[in-house]
Amino acid sequence: MKLLPNIQKGEEMLNISAEGEQHFTSPPARYTEASLIKTLEEKGIGRPSTYAPILDTIQRRKYVTKEGKQFIPTEVGFVVTDLLKKYFSGIVDIDFTANLESWLDKIAEGKATYKAVLQDFYDVFKKELESAKIDAEKDKKQEISEVKCEKCGAFMIIKLGRYGKYLACPNYPKCSNIKPFSVTEEKNELSDIPCEKCGKNMVYRTGPYGRYLKCVDCGINKAIVEDTGIICPKCKKGHMVKRRSKRGRIFYGCNEYPNCDMALWNEPIDKFCEECHSIMTKKTYKNGTEKILCSNAECITNEKKKHTSEKGK
Repeated sequence: MKLLPNIQKGEEMLNISAEGEQHFTSPPARYTEASLIKTLEEKGIGRPSTYAPILDTIQRRKYVTKEGKQFIPTEVGFVVTDLLKKYFSGIVDIDFTANLESWLDKIAEGKATYKAVLQDFYDVFKKELESAKIDAEKDKKQEISEVKCEKCGAFMIIKLGRYGKYLACPNYPKCSNIKPFSVTEEKNELSDIPCEKCGKNMVYRTGPYGRYLKCVDCGINKAIVEDTGIICPKCKKGHMVKRRSKRGRIFYGCNEYPNCDMALWNEPIDKFCEECHSIMTKKTYKNGTEKILCSNAECITNEKKKHTSEKGK
């Protein structure tokens, strides 16, 4: 390494050469027992007497597994961590634990009573717990796999148990079939679309409602958006794309959502109604026949077509 020469303000320097070096960001090393205890000490979490129980608890509850000396987080660990952060952010915050240690010291010194400290904690915790019980039920999502139940033929759902993921029949209690879940059961056709959470490329999967994208590492699912090429008739900026509702029904909406709430049940086409100037749509019936209709349900042209159809019967 060479030291820069002495230079004066305003002095012109001659650029002889410049070379760029490529560096890649490396993730932090995984925790070992020693490094985790060191971090607990640095953050003021726990005391020497509680370090061993903490390490025992995270392993006994399957939040982590051990590979050599390193702790590896499990699927259960990720889920528990996400739920705790969402519903009990104040309690799992590093500052909370450190402040609690401070309150314990004040109790020991006679500067505070344990009843007052516990009451202050419980008043807040009780509200958070009740809220979590209600909201957690809403958060339960049934992830549909590509594996069919060999007993009733339904697509099995992926559930998370104490020891990780497993497959269960959605028709329980009529069908109580369960089986171990293995990612090898599902084909991993790699896409070039990165996961919004971890950045890794997602894979294509096929479920009962067609193809979708999935992150194998995070478990996040993403719908495959099919662009119709039709400019949104409402905002004039976005495109109308093919989507699927939570119930599995196909509809067409603006890709600028939520800034634009334009949505249609029938497929939009590049034509506009001569009567009301609304965009025209193509409706496909179960028998395969198609009909061109105005997207405005109250448009008189739809009534005319309805009467014409009835006369022809």
